[in-house]
Amino acid sequence: MTRLWSFRTAAVAAIPSLAAILLVAQTGDPMAVLQQKVTSQFKLTRTTADRTDIVTAGDIIQIHKDGLLMYTVESPMPSSNSYSYKNGKIGQGWGGFGKDLAITMAAPEGTTANDYQRRPLVAEEKCWVTGIHMDKDGVVFQLYSDPYNDVRYYANLKIPFANKKEVPSADAFLAAIHEVLTVVPQDGQGNDQQAENQQNNNQQSGNQQDPGTSTDQGGQQSATAQSNPVSVLQPSTFTGDYVVQSARAHMIFFPDGSFKAVTADGKLFQLGQFRVIGSTLMIDSWSPAASVTMQIQGNSLFAGRSTVWTRAGEAPAPSIAPGQVFQGTTDAQRAAFAGEYLRQADGQRTTVFPDGTFKATLASGRVIPGQYSVDGNALIITAPSAVAGQRDTLAGDKLVSESTSSFSVRVGDAPASMAAAGSPASLQAIPPPPPPADTPPPTVSVKMGESKDKITTDFGQPTKTVKLGVKEIYYYKDMKVTFMNGKVSNIE
Repeated sequence: MTRLWSFRTAAVAAIPSLAAILLVAQTGDPMAVLQQKVTSQFKLTRTTADRTDIVTAGDIIQIHKDGLLMYTVESPMPSSNSYSYKNGKIGQGWGGFGKDLAITMAAPEGTTANDYQRRPLVAEEKCWVTGIHMDKDGVVFQLYSDPYNDVRYYANLKIPFANKKEVPSADAFLAAIHEVLTVVPQDGQGNDQQAENQQNNNQQSGNQQDPGTSTDQGGQQSATAQSNPVSVLQPSTFTGDYVVQSARAHMIFFPDGSFKAVTADGKLFQLGQFRVIGSTLMIDSWSPAASVTMQIQGNSLFAGRSTVWTRAGEAPAPSIAPGQVFQGTTDAQRAAFAGEYLRQADGQRTTVFPDGTFKATLASGRVIPGQYSVDGNALIITAPSAVAGQRDTLAGDKLVSESTSSFSVRVGDAPASMAAAGSPASLQAIPPPPPPADTPPPTVSVKMGESKDKITTDFGQPTKTVKLGVKEIYYYKDMKVTFMNGKVSNIE
């Protein structure tokens, strides 16, 4: 029988390879010097080809910062994490966003990145190092976890150079690495055998932990950080369907301030919210927790130096109107769904209130509020717009997703409302859309010879202006107006 490895004493010290030493001696390359210095600090762990167990144990490391997110080894790729010197935390950022897209595209048919179990690690948890890769602006550690309820997880963690334009000295960069992770001393590694035994005992007695919790040496559960407030969406006039041609993926921005990202064949891989300040689009992904900033230029969104998303059209109308209540929905029907539900696959807790609202508490601690209606034995989300129309069927004490077949188990009762639950912020009711007007609104057009004041009165302030002597150009979302001596001379 194959025995699952866990954290334990690794008696062999890490020894730098002769090839690495010769390379440094021959080239004097600062990057080669740094690579040799970094790799000599860690004895790597070797896993089986399917990543389900350890073949040769290396050093155990301890993570000293919150925010590391790991994906189950069943995922075709590990999660992407990066350390930020600015806030002293680990996050996913744009790399995590792009990695979820890549995972979704590599996953089997009908599977997305969201279908794979995830586990956040809190500060001072331990794991293994299975690989170290040098980038031009930092080092990437490939990390591997112990089994949690018989599931192992893995992740990439990048520690960037403080100045991306130059290679730091080896000693300075090692000090930066040690702020984020360190090798557990040999005498401390042996203590982890006791932790493994305790975990096995817990599992045998049926006392299994949620994926989002860990047990310290005193036997107390330390919950994942719960400091994030309830997400409050900010309605936005910035909407649309944007596509990146390199991956044929879409990001769709809805008027209620929610967004979703899908592959070309419609597989969902990101959900979140956004807001616009000037020409800056700030995207806040809910799961995995990540923040991405993009620049709006006309009909394009720029992420970094090379990724460009181009507007392909309007955001599709949600299949369910915000705040819609199905005919015949009664208080008794909503009461039947009311309760607290736990999705054991990823630790998400969803509280369904009998007043037609709900909140989903993610494993990261993020709380997402929403609204629902009832149609027979199905709960249908009506807000936020990014997930409107999602249906979950009530089957005994389970809520079963009709689209993914994942399920949540009822583990408790729910208060009468979100406010009664003591949430830090309550969901404001989203009014239903207004009835269609009897007559369409008048069409506003641009005429040659009109003044700048007339144009700004009809269309508002432009997103950008260019002045070239007596010639001036106003740029709008779908239009460019050229003025000569203050009068319209051309329209594009």
